[in-house]
Amino acid sequence: MKRLLPLLIFLLICAGVLLLRRSPAVGHAVAWMSVETQPPGATVLLNGRLAGATPILVDRLPLGVYGIRLEREGCQPVSFRVDLGHDGAVLKRALEPLPTGALVVDVQPRGAEVLLDGELAGQSPLKLDRLPAGAYDLLIRKTNFNAYATRTEIAPGRTQTYSGIELGDRVLEMLEGTQRAEPQRVSHYIDLAHYYFVNDNLDKAVDAFARGKEVDNSLLNFDGPGYPGRARLTDSERSFEVQMRRRDHERLEKEIEKHRHMGKDDDFKREFSQKIDRAMEQANVANPSWEWASRNADANIGSGNFDKAERIYADFIAAAERGASQSVEHGNVQARVAQIDASADAPKAYAALMELYIKKKDLRKLSETFDAFHKANTSNAAALRFCGGALLKRPLEGVANSAGRQRVLELAQTALSRAVEITFDKEVKAQCQLELGLALLLLNKFDEAVRQYQASVDATDDAAAREDRSMSLATALRRAGRNDECRAICEKLLASANAKLRGRANVELQAIQNSQNSQNSQNSQNSENSQIPMGMGMGKK
Repeated sequence: MKRLLPLLIFLLICAGVLLLRRSPAVGHAVAWMSVETQPPGATVLLNGRLAGATPILVDRLPLGVYGIRLEREGCQPVSFRVDLGHDGAVLKRALEPLPTGALVVDVQPRGAEVLLDGELAGQSPLKLDRLPAGAYDLLIRKTNFNAYATRTEIAPGRTQTYSGIELGDRVLEMLEGTQRAEPQRVSHYIDLAHYYFVNDNLDKAVDAFARGKEVDNSLLNFDGPGYPGRARLTDSERSFEVQMRRRDHERLEKEIEKHRHMGKDDDFKREFSQKIDRAMEQANVANPSWEWASRNADANIGSGNFDKAERIYADFIAAAERGASQSVEHGNVQARVAQIDASADAPKAYAALMELYIKKKDLRKLSETFDAFHKANTSNAAALRFCGGALLKRPLEGVANSAGRQRVLELAQTALSRAVEITFDKEVKAQCQLELGLALLLLNKFDEAVRQYQASVDATDDAAAREDRSMSLATALRRAGRNDECRAICEKLLASANAKLRGRANVELQAIQNSQNSQNSQNSQNSENSQIPMGMGMGKK
């Protein structure tokens, strides 16, 4: 206990000193100060130290001179000095508002964040009125877009406007960059068009699709932009690029069709369809696409606009044949890698155009179109077979009018006859002879039909196909009056495993029997008539 006594005395002395320092010394005068502002809520600084916010009463202040500063947001700060005496002081100040201006931010894309001095002020489009005049750090930003930053000055009573500014789209820059680096890759245009589309920029979406179509229609040039040169590419690399072009071609048509049914409402879809149709029509004038031409022509035929469909087919034929000749001139073996193949697409257009003339019953234009087709494809066996087969279907479907039926069959015969003449593949020629036989049969040229059917049967190795073609031969033989030969074939076919063929054979045999019965009945009638006396049945004079 004796050891702790000095420590306790020391602590009591320290406590007394502190109390004396915190309490006004006897004989030292103190005063008070009241501060009010209009508007209230101003920060009060006494000699640079925070005292509180107005209205405020500060007491127990030593007498003397004090520096006072009043600050409030939106108001001009006020600084003054006061000599505080025994009677205290009541201070009232009216704070003047700071001069203000306005800030307008209207940039693209909309919805960008606007920050002033690092604090979020809102989203564009934005207008801030009564913004205190002064300098600010302005930042405009949006995800996936380049930010815009500047130091701006807001002048009293004036409006500072930021409009016509388009934030750089990082995604768009990437898509456009890949398209520029590989301008012959159709998929880049598809991706670019889709990005424009989902951002409601229809005009640019349509333009990107149209540019993709132009590239799709053009020659794949390994010595052109995007490639190191044909000599530096291996055969497998070139083959891969050709396959990519084909896939891109198919994808382009599907994407355009898919986007016709996308969009926020029917008006949006209708507007896109109208614009893409016009763009595709322009893109296909020089380098046509059969998919587009066929679909567009069908739509016009469905609405009764035959003249427009006729122009579409004719334009496609002209452009396709022009493109094919240019490919030959330039020696480009892969000429229309994924698009125009005159040996495949142009004949389809010719056949469709002739079908349109059949529907319109315009035999003159039908004949003129066939002559042009035959001249352009006289050495193209595949084209001749395709066109001949297409023409042959019209009378079979009962579409052709009776006046034109004969002419349509004659044109089919001409095309198929030439195809048989220049076809060297055994099976393909046999199929072509089968179709030619049918055309001749429908033209009532029975003996010629028999020759073509017989040649087709003789060249056929497949047992099932041989039986089927033999049945067609049997029909032609019966129509040619060669019943014995027809019967022999039909009796063989009765042993066929094909029930349908057995049924057809029985029908032919029955037809032969009916014909013979009819002939026998006629012969009998003629015989009876020859035995009637001359005066019988003539009446009396």
